[in-house]
Amino acid sequence: MTSIPKSLVKHFSQSRSLVTITRERIDSNDIHGFIVDYDDQWILLKREYDFHIDGWLLLRIADISALKSTPTNEFQKALLEEEGLLDRVDFAAKIPEGGVRHLLDNFDRRAVIILEDEIQNDLFVIGFIDEVTQHNVSVDFITGIGQIDDEKSVLDIESITSITYDSNYSLFYQRYFERHQKY
Repeated sequence: MTSIPKSLVKHFSQSRSLVTITRERIDSNDIHGFIVDYDDQWILLKREYDFHIDGWLLLRIADISALKSTPTNEFQKALLEEEGLLDRVDFAAKIPEGGVRHLLDNFDRRAVIILEDEIQNDLFVIGFIDEVTQHNVSVDFITGIGQIDDEKSVLDIESITSITYDSNYSLFYQRYFERHQKY
């Protein structure tokens, strides 16, 4: 695993560069987006996917094996700007002072969130946060058919590798639950 220099993260954040992130231990697919904020452990990314600005993604810095902005990234950023899509990136967004635990503890309980533990337990959990303790987060897990599982999913906060919210995927489920008043 490569250690990503904080100066590089800072540079890409300040320059509002479209970046490519590689996580070799976790995924063969790169992640693209804009680094909006960072702390010692996490990067807050406004994700870009196929020219769509698609939600917020928090990634653990320790899992990142490569971080770059290529000429292709620069060209695609220019295209996003020409289309007026960069206006959808809130570059003032911040990771809360208390970090990820604070973010989870104060997360809107009616909003759908995706938590992943991609290394220790290979977990993908989508649902509504139920409770946050010092070490764990419990989630009312949404099944693939839009039902709340009877058992809560519990993740160790330290094992979470990514957190996604306000994405096209999570918002589809959220709107479904809002329309049908199921939660």
